[in-house]
Amino acid sequence: MASFNSDLIAAQTGVSYADKMIAGDRLGGLPLLATAIITLSASTAANDVFQLFDLPAQAVIVPQLSSITCADPGTTLTLDVGDAGDPNRYADTINVAAGGTFGFASGTMPAAVATPYQPAAVTRIYATATAAGTVTAAVKVVVVIAYRIKG
Repeated sequence: MASFNSDLIAAQTGVSYADKMIAGDRLGGLPLLATAIITLSASTAANDVFQLFDLPAQAVIVPQLSSITCADPGTTLTLDVGDAGDPNRYADTINVAAGGTFGFASGTMPAAVATPYQPAAVTRIYATATAAGTVTAAVKVVVVIAYRIKG
């Protein structure tokens, strides 16, 4: 029987307990949630950008625990969530046109799932409409973003 090590075990092997904290606090960070609410307009169109919140420096977003929830927003609405460096770092091509709750990793797997990103400075997080058509005015889109900071 073979035995395989995760990246956390590999990083911790041969170091003292005090040194076992991993960059991005992947082993012991304090989880927090940011809840941003977007109100759509009938003129919402592809390439519209919605500013969500400012992620604290050194915080790491956990896409696997983040989601978008909305009522039926219209015929077509697809969203990405990211930052200035990568507009779909956290959510890539999330089709919310039917309404409901959609995990950030339910579309194309975003880069930050396999490669957690830890910005050195405060970073603005955005949602971008990559496709939009016949959007219903006043529909609320609730974006819940899980992130961790050093505990």
